[in-house]
Amino acid sequence: MSTTIKVLPTNWNLAGIWNDAAMKENRELKKRDYIYASEIGMPLCDRWLKMKAVPYTNPPNNRSLRKFLAGNIWEHTTKQILIACGVYRREEVKIDAQPYSGLLEVHGRCDFIAGGYIDQELAMIRVRELNLPDFLFVVAEKIISALHGRYLAEKILELKAVSTFAMDKVERVGAPMPNHTLQGYHYQKNSNDKIQAAVSYICKDDCRMAQYDVNGEVTEPLYKGDIERMTEAFKKKKCPMPEPLCVFDVSVGKFSKNLGVEYSPYLTHLYGFKDPDEYRNNVSFIDKWNRTLTRMALIESGAKTPTGKPITITTKNIECKQEINKSGFRFDECLEMKIKLGVQDDTEE
Repeated sequence: MSTTIKVLPTNWNLAGIWNDAAMKENRELKKRDYIYASEIGMPLCDRWLKMKAVPYTNPPNNRSLRKFLAGNIWEHTTKQILIACGVYRREEVKIDAQPYSGLLEVHGRCDFIAGGYIDQELAMIRVRELNLPDFLFVVAEKIISALHGRYLAEKILELKAVSTFAMDKVERVGAPMPNHTLQGYHYQKNSNDKIQAAVSYICKDDCRMAQYDVNGEVTEPLYKGDIERMTEAFKKKKCPMPEPLCVFDVSVGKFSKNLGVEYSPYLTHLYGFKDPDEYRNNVSFIDKWNRTLTRMALIESGAKTPTGKPITITTKNIECKQEINKSGFRFDECLEMKIKLGVQDDTEE
């Protein structure tokens, strides 16, 4: 006699499983005597501690770890497009080198090497064979249509998936972020074929893309200087000085938080803040500094109030100027840059 087992439907939820699966564990710190290409241009103090394998006091939180998954998703998507167009060559190419005698080695892996001839007919066959979803099929089709019949020079592509804030900044400046430029230049300088490197940005929020070739002539002295400073620091038995709590961004003429401090894995160890929120609360003076800088720029440019009267300097402005100078910045130089760039943020007034 057979028994029928009745299976009741189970209520279920993907979110918790997804969030756990999306976590990427922090890479175990090990003592090393070489630089990672992705570290070039970053704070020396953090890098020194990592190379000495000093445990993090502020490791990346869960949200930060899950960002790696978002980056991996965009890398996979880009790879499918490159394959579909027939210009994919290699990925995760290891490029380790000692660029200068007597200085530390630099190790890294570039994301992609791409280039070659695009044959429209063969490329479209390949696109269909890959069975791309419609939204990616359209992207591949447009690229093939625009570039078919051409031989594309091979390039190293370093892909960065970024926020709207970061994307807006690189588009405004018209160049990659300095540390990304230095990373790309390492691959360009030390690849076997010495091929051009480019940094490609994809905005995670709206799918915009921007790509900038690395200027080797401009970047070479910055690259060498960084390796020289890191080599000197590494050989010493004392951690380099911590970063300043805020910086002056010459691209926009404003003071801003120092992201190297805010997101340092050694935030407590180096700066005494328990978390990024405490750091942010302690640099609230930045708004006051920017208001003073903007007001002084308006005065220098002869601007007037809404009633037609000249804008005048206040006692608080003078005190703020002195505070900025005491903090190690040169107010007059910052003001000169601000005037050249113009008053870009009316809310500062």
